[in-house]
Amino acid sequence: MAARRPLLLAAAFGAYKLVYVGIAAFMPARLESLGEVTGAAGMAAAVAALANVAGNFGSGALMRRGVAPATLIQAGALGIAVLGAAVLVLPVPVLVVMAAILACLLGGLMPTACFALLPRAVPRLNLAAPAGAW
Repeated sequence: MAARRPLLLAAAFGAYKLVYVGIAAFMPARLESLGEVTGAAGMAAAVAALANVAGNFGSGALMRRGVAPATLIQAGALGIAVLGAAVLVLPVPVLVVMAAILACLLGGLMPTACFALLPRAVPRLNLAAPAGAW
């Protein structure tokens, strides 16, 4: 608990997860409230979840090409915050789906980057596993 960096990573991961789960859980209801049928709304949520997976893999590829994990966390946090809010306020179903997919794609950059930074964030390497149990 004395080490601040693991707590910052946990906060970043927690914020990502909060918005991502909010999009995944409530996007079908949001789309239904805009007149979409249940099946289409569920399919859109599934596509957004797959975009999140693509973001996870993309993050790893970008780090292998030299992009700093902290940069990916910042970009992912900004993207999921802005686009996640757009999911709630946009009045057109197609725009809601596009915002959700982009939010999940960009937000997907964060988990991989958080876990990549974890060994460098702890004071001793043997603390990486307990710190990763956030």
